[in-house]
Amino acid sequence: MRWALAVALLAACHGGGGGGSSSSGAVAVGDVAGARAALGKAVVVVGTAQMAKLGPIVQSGDLVVYCIDLDPWPDALTGKRVTARGTLDFTQEYDARRSPGGVISAGTSGGVFVLRGCAVDTAAP
Repeated sequence: MRWALAVALLAACHGGGGGGSSSSGAVAVGDVAGARAALGKAVVVVGTAQMAKLGPIVQSGDLVVYCIDLDPWPDALTGKRVTARGTLDFTQEYDARRSPGGVISAGTSGGVFVLRGCAVDTAAP
């Protein structure tokens, strides 16, 4: 009986990186599947701070989330673990565009995940 209770509690508490809830009520997101399920919700993403042409990103496995509201990471923060919070969105507003003459503009090659109102905690999670 104790074993069954322990298993049930463990299963209930395990976020699995894909969509558990944090103590703040935000959904913990750690992969693309979890991000798709959490669109439009307040989320927490723990990952590595990196820079992309579009701006600062947090990378967690196969998930890349842009913190477009923020200035570029300081060099000392790039490559470090961070915790980012905000409202998760998927947008194609940064897609590369093709002009009538066929010239392709700078931009992403498809939609990207972004955190609207992104706030980052640089303390180790």
